[in-house]
Amino acid sequence: MAVDDATSRSVAAAARRVSGTREESGVIVMAPRFTIRPVVTSGRIATYQWYFRHVDPWSVDVLGFDGCLAAEVYGIVDLLAIANAVAAALRPGSTPLFHPRIVSVTGSVRPSGLNELRTERVGPVPERGELMVPGFMCADPALVADCAAALAPEIDYLTGLVGTQVSAVCGGTFLLAEAGLLNGHAATTSWLFAPELARRYPHIDVQATALIVRDGRFATAGAFSAAHDLALDLIRRHGGERIARATSQVTLIPDTRHSQAPYVEDTLRPVTATTFVDDVQRWLRTHLADRYDLAALAAAFHVSTRTLLRRFASATDSSPLAYLQAVRVTAAKRLLETSDRSIHEITAQVGYSDAATFRRLFVTTTGVTPSEYRRQFRRRLPA
Repeated sequence: MAVDDATSRSVAAAARRVSGTREESGVIVMAPRFTIRPVVTSGRIATYQWYFRHVDPWSVDVLGFDGCLAAEVYGIVDLLAIANAVAAALRPGSTPLFHPRIVSVTGSVRPSGLNELRTERVGPVPERGELMVPGFMCADPALVADCAAALAPEIDYLTGLVGTQVSAVCGGTFLLAEAGLLNGHAATTSWLFAPELARRYPHIDVQATALIVRDGRFATAGAFSAAHDLALDLIRRHGGERIARATSQVTLIPDTRHSQAPYVEDTLRPVTATTFVDDVQRWLRTHLADRYDLAALAAAFHVSTRTLLRRFASATDSSPLAYLQAVRVTAAKRLLETSDRSIHEITAQVGYSDAATFRRLFVTTTGVTPSEYRRQFRRRLPA
């Protein structure tokens, strides 16, 4: 059978730009649920027809346990259920995208802030499916790993999973880490917990400000509401861009976040510095708008610059300049959120005479420009 090669190549090239597309014996298969078959007339391709392929729903088991964050558990399940409804509306006759359910090791758990929740018991995760692990309440970032380690039955269950796709949100990453699943892999967690994850599990490549990290059969997501981002990413993978975008629009859940960096608030990080470094940091904050002068800083504490840098790095694993830059960005963020001052005025107020230099620092730190940050986080001022 003769085929119009030029037409075939152009259609195939366009289809291949869609993630997950492949060709099988001349039929273009577009993941996850479509095929494009050529319609041949007089030996030439006249058009292409789209077909739904029958695909069993993707099973999503959300692991419940005592103290898990209920909003993450139910948020994932609800968002996937809404995606099923959106898909049914946009693709009449198609099979549901997902089969979500809440499972637990014991069959009954007490999520944070709720009474007893009865669940199905954990079992083998279907081949077409994955396990999702939510986060849990932990007010002290220094104790988050210990809180995770106390969930021994859940860790034992995770340790026994072989070849299963596993996702985690926020503190849930620590359960995967305790089970040894993430050794040699990249992962993220809440930006607030990331330093402890890196300290406690040195064999994990911790990407502190990433929103979602996928590495092999594992996916990890950032703080709390990143459960929604992880669910939307799953919807996109199994339902396509149109279903993910429509689900985002229906639920008013933004689908435009790519990083935790804009949300980082250094004043919330645990204080681990020594008294000497506390004093140095206080001096830098007091002289926020002054030109950075390492010699003057060392003279203020009657030490050499070499000694100052060594003692500061020993206590913080950083430098006075890096600390000052972080403080300046934090101050600028507050001014962008709460004041009507121009970006030029804010730049000068936090110690920069060159707007381009400060803009580069701000983008490097937060992932967005000062103008974009103001649009996203501006607090409405009273009239």
